Amino acid sequence: MNYPVWELYASGGGLLIAMIAILHVYIAHFAVGGGLYLVLCEYRAHHNQQEDLFAYLQKHARFFMLLTMVLGGMTGVGIWFTMALLSPEASSILIHQFVFAWAVEWLLFTGEIIALFIYYYTFNRVQSETHIRIGWFYFGFAWLSLFMINGIVSFMLTPGQWLETGNFWHGFFNPGFFPSLLFRTALTLVFAGIFGLLTAATIEKDDLRTSQIRYCGKWILTGLLLLPVFAHFYFYSLPNISEIMITGGSPEIQPFVGLFLLLFVMLLACGGMVFLNLSQKQQKIISYSLLIMGLLYMGSFEWIREAARKPYIIHNYLYANQLYKKDTKIYKEQGILKTAKWAKNKIISPENMQDAGHELFLIACSSCHSVGGPMNDILSLTQKYSLTGMEARLIGQGKITPYMPEFHGTSQERSALAQYIVHELNQQTSVDSQPLMLTLTHSQPTFNPETQDFILMAWPNKGMHLYSGSSEFFELGRPSGKIEAQLIRRGELPEHVMDGVELIYRCDSQNINGSMTYDDMSMTFVSENLQISEFDQNNQYNPYPIIFIEAWDSEKKTCMAKTQMVFAVSSSMGCKNCHGGSWKNGHSGLSEETAEDILRTHDRISGTALARSMKNGNGQACTSCHPSTSSKDKSGKTLTLSASMHGFHANYIDDPSAKACLNCHAAINDTSLCYRGIHAELDVSCVNCHGSLSDHALSLLVHENANGKDSAQRYINHLKPKCIENVKDILPRKPWIQEPDCMTCHINYKQPDSTGSGFNQWTSGEERLFRNQMGDAGIRCTACHGAPHVIYPSKNLFDPDRDHLQPLQYQSSPVPIGGDERCSTCHRVNMDTNYHHENMLQTFRNVHLIEIYQ
Repeated sequence: MNYPVWELYASGGGLLIAMIAILHVYIAHFAVGGGLYLVLCEYRAHHNQQEDLFAYLQKHARFFMLLTMVLGGMTGVGIWFTMALLSPEASSILIHQFVFAWAVEWLLFTGEIIALFIYYYTFNRVQSETHIRIGWFYFGFAWLSLFMINGIVSFMLTPGQWLETGNFWHGFFNPGFFPSLLFRTALTLVFAGIFGLLTAATIEKDDLRTSQIRYCGKWILTGLLLLPVFAHFYFYSLPNISEIMITGGSPEIQPFVGLFLLLFVMLLACGGMVFLNLSQKQQKIISYSLLIMGLLYMGSFEWIREAARKPYIIHNYLYANQLYKKDTKIYKEQGILKTAKWAKNKIISPENMQDAGHELFLIACSSCHSVGGPMNDILSLTQKYSLTGMEARLIGQGKITPYMPEFHGTSQERSALAQYIVHELNQQTSVDSQPLMLTLTHSQPTFNPETQDFILMAWPNKGMHLYSGSSEFFELGRPSGKIEAQLIRRGELPEHVMDGVELIYRCDSQNINGSMTYDDMSMTFVSENLQISEFDQNNQYNPYPIIFIEAWDSEKKTCMAKTQMVFAVSSSMGCKNCHGGSWKNGHSGLSEETAEDILRTHDRISGTALARSMKNGNGQACTSCHPSTSSKDKSGKTLTLSASMHGFHANYIDDPSAKACLNCHAAINDTSLCYRGIHAELDVSCVNCHGSLSDHALSLLVHENANGKDSAQRYINHLKPKCIENVKDILPRKPWIQEPDCMTCHINYKQPDSTGSGFNQWTSGEERLFRNQMGDAGIRCTACHGAPHVIYPSKNLFDPDRDHLQPLQYQSSPVPIGGDERCSTCHRVNMDTNYHHENMLQTFRNVHLIEIYQ
């Protein structure tokens, strides 16, 4: 960062260097192979005494000299000017490190120019042997010039031992030197044949034209047949990360890899066609076609080579944005602007936030990105992002996908850059979301303890069921789940009622009803796969629909007990924060735009074609590839949905607090729709039980990695645990099966000494999960305490008493059923023994909350 930045706006993003460099390199390779072509053709003309061929060569030599010396020389100077302005730090390194190599190269180039001028102007003036010898001198200078330039250019991609030693010879004769030299030498033969064909097609004499065109065809085919052999050695000389990016790790490279291979086949086919009996017009068409294909072939090769170097301009040493890898710690601690020599805004304040963001964009982004230009346009790439999404993108940059460098500045600089891109470049304005004005009501179920002999308790398997709520063509989660119930005959020794009873349920707002069956293992009545939406049959929004449950005597056909429960469901997942789009239904639902961007992102990173498939009318469900649990993984390779989702997004969201959870899980007005129980009111957040987002993700990923799913490692690489010092100390867990254990804090069912952490202390098996566990008398924990994340007493955002209907029904208090010394709810009398679990005979500890919840 010792140089000012040249701001190019729409012509940035590498456009200038690409336009100049590709043309120059194409001509420069021809300048090498074309010299050999001239010498061998002249020898052939002299040996066969073909005066007409000699006359053609003199014309071709004039074309050759003007093209290589004039246009080649001009574009060569243009490269130096452009490179020095766009990448001054890299240019300085190359000049200082290889100063003697450059000196030799310039001497060779001078010899090349002199030899070519002498060669051209001595046609018919010196003896043939002498003239051919001059041509050999030119070719020798030209190839040695390639030799020298190749050492410097290949160094940038494969610096090898130079990174440790700094030795000139280690840098020059780097691992990619000879494979690159051989590959480029083969290219010179191909291009010599192509340019020779261009002039040969203009020969009027039919037999000479045909003979020379076929001779050029041999050059083209010889070079092309050598290329795959040398390309093989060249590819395997590259750094491992470059190999990965070329073979699929970088989606930006893949179109050019495809073009490179396609053009090879096309060049081979057209090179073979010149041996056919064609008219002069057809021969000219083929020569022009080969000329264009050769330029595109050279361009695609150079693009692949340059892109394979990313995120560096000198591999593992200097990033593409001119920041040194060795100094990244300094940038993160002190800031990019403070260490940049030409930066104006050394300290960021609210007043200079946009200006500082602009400077950061120039330093960190403009070397690769244009503003509204045809190459790497920052506007089209970032227009979908909100400020939150843009910051997340910068946090995760360069972690999972290695073709961009990480953002190495401070968090304040990251925020300034995000604001500049979102507000200044994309002209987005911050719009405060409109609060959801929703009021729900319910009719409180009644209970008469004097006359009613049964208690019916019911609950859902989750505190909230999340789903995408988008079109029929995209599915992330389903608005379906399981409800369970237990029927208890009241008495001093209450009894489970299992036989002679029928349990039915209905959801009036959605016109759904059905019956429940008894499960001996769980000792509950169960109904699975309930399909319930957050919209009622009148299309009114209600994320907390109420289900009515009744127990009927099968023989007497009388109602024994009835109750109500909430089946919470929401599609207010925050995918749009980063993936763009808007809510589909005002405050919920993924729009088609959001869903499509999710699939496009997946395609770009994982090499799939899901977005195109969705466009073709094929539904895409995340769980069709990513199983919900490891036990459902049939492939043995795909990450579970929880591990994949949390592992990926933890690399983009570094907030260690529960706010990270609210970015994605259903929330409205910065309030969670999922987490509504007493722990939320006691400031026990998601993080206290599950750990931070990175902790939560790592526990899932470590399990996947230990079970042979290597793809988990790329998510693990950049995650740092917050609750534990080392990743190796994190205990692996299976999603939905191993969860934080309540007993970690509530030892012997007592009040915790302090707000501790349940992270890394998982339940030993599925039966130990809170949602499955039962007390000593077979009563499920959820029957008395409520569903996970909605532990009684709970507080609903839109209807305060909605989530503890049953405690209010049976004991006129929102505390857990039987709690606060209310054993008589089921036992009809107060008990003096801890019948269900230890320490249950005590008053409700948090009595100060009861008024809040009521």
